[in-house]
Amino acid sequence: MMGKVQGKAPAIRIDGSGPVALACALLLLRQGFAPQEIALTLPAEPPPAELARRAIATSHGSWLTLGRIVALPESAVIRHVEVRIPGQPGMLPLEAQELGLPALGHVVRYGELAGALRAAASKAGLGVASCGPDQAAEIVIDAGGDPGDDSEVRDFGQSALLADIAAPHCAADCALEWFTANGPIALLPHPEAQRFSLVWCGTPEDTQRRLELDAEDFAAELAAAMAAGGRGNAAHPAPAPEFTLAGQRHGVALKRRARRRLVSGTAVAIGNAAQALHPVGAQGLNLGFRDAFELARCLGDARAAGRALGSALGQYTRSRGLDRKAVIAATDTLAVAFRWPLLHPLQSFALDVLSHLPLTRRAMVRAFMFGLR
Repeated sequence: MMGKVQGKAPAIRIDGSGPVALACALLLLRQGFAPQEIALTLPAEPPPAELARRAIATSHGSWLTLGRIVALPESAVIRHVEVRIPGQPGMLPLEAQELGLPALGHVVRYGELAGALRAAASKAGLGVASCGPDQAAEIVIDAGGDPGDDSEVRDFGQSALLADIAAPHCAADCALEWFTANGPIALLPHPEAQRFSLVWCGTPEDTQRRLELDAEDFAAELAAAMAAGGRGNAAHPAPAPEFTLAGQRHGVALKRRARRRLVSGTAVAIGNAAQALHPVGAQGLNLGFRDAFELARCLGDARAAGRALGSALGQYTRSRGLDRKAVIAATDTLAVAFRWPLLHPLQSFALDVLSHLPLTRRAMVRAFMFGLR
């Protein structure tokens, strides 16, 4: 590996080495910045096995952005999404074909996406420049994994159980989102045949109990929970709930943290350093990729106009305000809106009504896929 280049301070320092940090650096190159102007520490080791195996869902908008900067890894293509409430007849189907798009989203293993981004960054010459102790970059981008103390925190009273499962009767291009009184259940298809990623949100006590069940009892409880939400109709029959645990289970506490100020002086936070969201709707990482894209664009505009790079940060915060606030509000609401079972019939009716309002439904899906401006 090439040694670090010392001397003149780089224009931009990026703190963080995850997908959002790497994507931001590669997007800056597309804006005309040279590799020597970007101080970025490439990860020396692959991510831990537990993290590398984790499935992550990218919207089709994020997938298009990533396709500009990296050779995309193998993915599972999501063409359909089914949204249901357990024990209720209403169902909201979301279809890529209705939007004239090849996909609503893609699911990849974290390790494969991170590896592809790292390889692209290394090939482009990133990871060479560095900031010495007496040097200060014009702009510092915090793309690490913690919003820090200057954050608004919301505790949902939930935790998430993460696991891989085998589901031979579920469609390979369909994602499922079931909203229960204790939190959502999501199934995301994997690139591997008949494999799905499970995100099962519930009370911390229920999550701990499910972690301790043997594999057979766990699969039976999951099947019962999904069957309760599987009352479909002739046009959209519900999938048969037949599951097998395929690997280890992990529990994660769920709290939303959102930084109050994205910019402090010449430092700016993006991705998980700006906001850590509830996993419902798989919006957190996609919001981070939109952060990276918009920040690179604003910095590129400042450079092209001959302005100081710091002048781009006000433009960045203004451009990200609507999208960021809307996604935080939407995920917060979806995380808790179904906790009152007496309202489920009305909510199920609302889903059914939305399924018959194509213009409203398309606008909603496009907002989740490409963000709001």
